[in-house]
Amino acid sequence: MNQTRIRLLGGFLVEHDGQALAPIPSTTARGLFAFLVAHRDRPHTRDLLVGTFWPDQPESAGRRRLSQALWQLQTALLEIKRPGIAIETTPSDVSFVTGDRCWIDTVAFDGHLAAAATAASDPHREIDQLEAAVTLYRGEFLAGFYDDWAQVERERLRSEYLRALHRLVAVHKSGSDYAMALSFARRITLHDPLHEEAHREVMRLCYLLGRTNEALQQYERCAAVLAEELGTEPALETRELHASILQAREKGDLPFAPDASTPLHDPGRAMPLIGRNAERSIVLRHLEEALNGAGSVVLVEGPSGIGKSRFLHEIAGDAEWRGLSVLNAEPQPGDEFKPYGVLRSAFESGLTRLRAQQLGVVLHDLVLSDLARVVPSLAQWLPPLAASGLSTRAETQHRVARSLRQVLIALAELNPTVLIIDDAQWADDASVGLLANFAPELRDHGLLLCLGYRDTEARDRKSLWGQILAMDASRGQERIELASLDLAETKQLIEESLGGTAVPADMAEGLFLETGGNPLFILETLRSWHEQTQAQMTADVTPTELIRTYDLPIAGGVAQTLARRLSGLDGANPVLHSELVRAVYCVSPDEQLDGQLLGFGLAEGFRILFWCQPLARVLAGLGIRHIGSTAARTLALAPSRSRRAIAVTPSFVSKNANRSTGTPTDRSVSNPPSAAARN
Repeated sequence: MNQTRIRLLGGFLVEHDGQALAPIPSTTARGLFAFLVAHRDRPHTRDLLVGTFWPDQPESAGRRRLSQALWQLQTALLEIKRPGIAIETTPSDVSFVTGDRCWIDTVAFDGHLAAAATAASDPHREIDQLEAAVTLYRGEFLAGFYDDWAQVERERLRSEYLRALHRLVAVHKSGSDYAMALSFARRITLHDPLHEEAHREVMRLCYLLGRTNEALQQYERCAAVLAEELGTEPALETRELHASILQAREKGDLPFAPDASTPLHDPGRAMPLIGRNAERSIVLRHLEEALNGAGSVVLVEGPSGIGKSRFLHEIAGDAEWRGLSVLNAEPQPGDEFKPYGVLRSAFESGLTRLRAQQLGVVLHDLVLSDLARVVPSLAQWLPPLAASGLSTRAETQHRVARSLRQVLIALAELNPTVLIIDDAQWADDASVGLLANFAPELRDHGLLLCLGYRDTEARDRKSLWGQILAMDASRGQERIELASLDLAETKQLIEESLGGTAVPADMAEGLFLETGGNPLFILETLRSWHEQTQAQMTADVTPTELIRTYDLPIAGGVAQTLARRLSGLDGANPVLHSELVRAVYCVSPDEQLDGQLLGFGLAEGFRILFWCQPLARVLAGLGIRHIGSTAARTLALAPSRSRRAIAVTPSFVSKNANRSTGTPTDRSVSNPPSAAARN
């Protein structure tokens, strides 16, 4: 082991090479050593130490006792015989110096918490660091030492420990690992038994795990502790939670608590493609044609969240299974300004050393030089190349485009290939322009080009949309518009996301009506509903009733999607602006709009937009493209580059609901959800 270990949590223990050092005989000397360790690597004046440990002694007597205690400590440390670990003294100061082979549990504890704080975006790493920290906490700092100086550090470390436990509960809950969350929640009640929220957390987690009796027993423990220690009864919130769980047990209701291993929460478990059989058959036919040397273009369009990425991922698997080579590119916002960025990503995704060496045999050096210019990482696999010798920018651009076209042809001749570009609305013009010019010749080569894009955002880029239209006019092309899932497919998606669990028909119908069959909205609403179920244990609103009453939360992922389309209204179009606001707020045309209506958060705006049926009429009257469901209509509400946002509040809608002249939906605008449901 060859290491000195000092433990200050749960007592005071010094170990060297796995063996505990002989105890220091004097209690005060042990306290002094603990103080020096806790405040290591810096000098402390003898006057400070005397005043801390022998405050009632005359100064001369205190100094003698300090010297005696230091002698005891230095004698004990002789067993370590480790350079760099020692108590150093001068006539005026004392310090404990540690080396790199001295491990102190409080230092490690703080280190793990600091690492966890920087790993919030990586739940697995954060959990590892937090669990390492709480494992070190064997008890209070210097348990059994009652010196005043230790109390401040004791409270700090205890607070950090409880904060880490709370965070572990939250992270494990977010991943639906309720058993682990429960184990840490119980530790909170053990170390802080008067904290009622911790008891409620244990009750909720027991309920989510189906251990209703344990949840009720936890309430009894909470009530007993409060009565004994404070002479009070549990708070109203705790009593209501107890009543809700008791009622749920009597009614036989079960919480909505999918296991952590279900596809809904486990990103490592892919769900099968739901629906899309007809669309998939179309692309499979084109794959077969490419295998026979006749390539083509397949355009896959649809709104955000409709499942284009999942569909293209399935197509990539189909192509690989049939022996085609696959090149993938997934441009991100901002990539439209990187010339040939899409083709560079595609080549980097699918070109191996062997394939690059094969290209080195069949292509001219100047073509390879241009390829290496676009994809520098391939140069290591290519033979030494001569410079192209081009002088002007126009000549260079023309030559590079022609060279990349020859690379695509060569790849298709080496092996039939499919080039898949997802989120092509962010593709650069150079890549898309080259492919559009090449599209009419694809029938002569074994190259299938699949482009997926958000139709509305692609239309916003005139140059990109012109290239897409050109590809749409090429020989053998196919354009597929992905539609929303129907009711049966929605039900299948819900059940697959829950690991094959059957769901009631009215639950599926409620989600279908609420989301319009948009796969992203379905899954994000399920996740958000699950989070709401964690936070609120109410027996009078079962999962099916929650769906039936349309009291669904607006999920974070949905909000982000809507924000891209509802990022604002163009201030230069006041007519459109005012008409939309009037529709959302149910304000009659003869009333003046309140200038404060735009001062609230987007989340509430999304909530009300989902409620307001008159919005559909206004959009149609203004000639704005919309789809059947309220969710999809909302996506089409505003141009993607707009700058101002609609935001609303339930109170204002409730106040003005009776002024609406439109036909109300089956969801009453005048009865907005509670604040808890909105959060």
